Amino acid sequence: MTLFLKLGILRIRVDWQWVVFFVREGFAQVEGDLVTVLVNSAEQSEYIDLQCAQTELAMAQSSLKKSQNNNGKTLLATRQLQIAQTRLRAAEASTVADKTRELAPRQLKALL
Repeated sequence: MTLFLKLGILRIRVDWQWVVFFVREGFAQVEGDLVTVLVNSAEQSEYIDLQCAQTELAMAQSSLKKSQNNNGKTLLATRQLQIAQTRLRAAEASTVADKTRELAPRQLKALL
């Protein structure tokens, strides 16, 4: 089965730990217990600078406000906003994953 993937966050389990990626559109092929992913771009979330991602989000929000009277620019600004929001979520997911690894199982259960 082949599936279309949208812009989003991809989580992969490697050696019993979850690795988080920001991915752009692509495809996933599922055959039994093997999943092959082919995307336009992927960025491991632990390498996304959180402050930079927040700045990009603020810039995208500003661009969208400025482009309200131009349909072509509004579409582009909306797309940039979606990318910035998703990239920031991926960076934050990595930060949360790092913090939960440091917690004792009892503390982790309390968070969930």
